[in-house]
Amino acid sequence: MFVCFLLCLEEIGLVRNEEHKTLVCRVFTKYMSLVRTLQTLYWLEPAGSKGVWGLDDYCFLPFYWGSSQLIRNERIRPDAIHDPIILRDASDEYMYLDCIVFIKKAKKIGSKKDTDAQSFNYRNPHSAGEEREPRRNVTPFE
Repeated sequence: MFVCFLLCLEEIGLVRNEEHKTLVCRVFTKYMSLVRTLQTLYWLEPAGSKGVWGLDDYCFLPFYWGSSQLIRNERIRPDAIHDPIILRDASDEYMYLDCIVFIKKAKKIGSKKDTDAQSFNYRNPHSAGEEREPRRNVTPFE
């Protein structure tokens, strides 16, 4: 809903295109900080939190916008989410890493696989040297 509010500000002319980055990097991050404070203070659980751990558990926009901050970053690679030093040093600057830090705190997880099973699987699709057959394209009519 907050993003809809931000879009309304643009629609009525209070926000210009040049200010989008500032809205995301400053205003939206402050909003996410407030939301996370409320979630931890009142032990609120996001919808679907008892099921599979994935992006359904969390607001997806910080991941989406945060990953765009890392597009041309040579120092922070995808497996950096498992490096506590990078997370400590860079989570204030990069929204994506801040999301990972919050997940680790909220879920109290230590294992790489437990932190984000989906991302871990995408990064390492063949675990333990197990080869899989390529996926065959299937149409809905087969």
